[in-house]
Amino acid sequence: MSFVNGEAKTVLELDLVSYSDVARILEDHLDVYAVKAFQDQIQSFVDEGLQLLGLRRDDVVFGTAGDNALLFFNDAATAHRFSEAVHRVSANHNSKRAAESAKRWFRIGAATGPVLVLPAERRVVGTTVTRAVRLEAAALRGELVIDAATFDALPDELKTAYGAEEVISGKRDERYSARRCVFIQGIADLDSVAGERPPAVASPPVRVTVHLAEFEVSGTACCFINVTNVSRDADVELTHVWIEATAQIFAHNPDRLLPKRLRPRESWETWLPVNRLVGSGLDDTTVYHAARVRVSTGEVVASVRNTTVPLEGTVPGGPIESPP
Repeated sequence: MSFVNGEAKTVLELDLVSYSDVARILEDHLDVYAVKAFQDQIQSFVDEGLQLLGLRRDDVVFGTAGDNALLFFNDAATAHRFSEAVHRVSANHNSKRAAESAKRWFRIGAATGPVLVLPAERRVVGTTVTRAVRLEAAALRGELVIDAATFDALPDELKTAYGAEEVISGKRDERYSARRCVFIQGIADLDSVAGERPPAVASPPVRVTVHLAEFEVSGTACCFINVTNVSRDADVELTHVWIEATAQIFAHNPDRLLPKRLRPRESWETWLPVNRLVGSGLDDTTVYHAARVRVSTGEVVASVRNTTVPLEGTVPGGPIESPP
């Protein structure tokens, strides 16, 4: 692959759903060599996707970290076709496995823009990389989420596979215009041979509730999202928390970092300033049902109207000392 530094490229990050859970089980029951074999298996999906497109790993893969891979492509169409290839390969793998723990689901994000490529260091540098990582975090299993520049660079016949434009929140005040592609045919094939499609909304062991309150000192109004692991004997790992409105509004607080592992019966809370919900289409009634939490197995849990704390009030301080 030829490249010129500073030239626009499409950067793609791929991540395996539930990596931490599976790796921990393998290491606890076997050893670290089993985890290494697991990581090799993850990279084999990347290799198969590249092989289907006639691409070489050394030309496009510029980073791996256990459960993920960072790649860059000369054009957006190739990134799209690689994503589809990986999802189809994983769907084929999953169709032959009965146990959920043996199945492999991926999330993928891609962004297009200028990058600095350092072949000797196997590094790709630039904010385009950051966007790809943020968009991967917003993807669900079996999806590709891309930024506006990537969508604009796609040929018309591929654009039809994407949904409506949405705004995805990154860290702090980051906002990204994005679109997502669900590779429906690949998932449909999996449904027909393996039975059940991964649910969009899961049942407890996670209970999610919302309440509105003001910080007593600053008077800042916030939407608080409380998550409780209601299981008696199993940990739950939270990976993403957001408000589902006309766009996904993610909660990113420096002292409420994700992922977060909750022990049985443990509760955890994060929040969004109410001013971030302006223009979302939500009101004091509908916001209580708008919170979403994704757990490490990929399921998404919706909030229910809470009955244990006041729906509105003030927060004096305590573990939450100041608003973002």
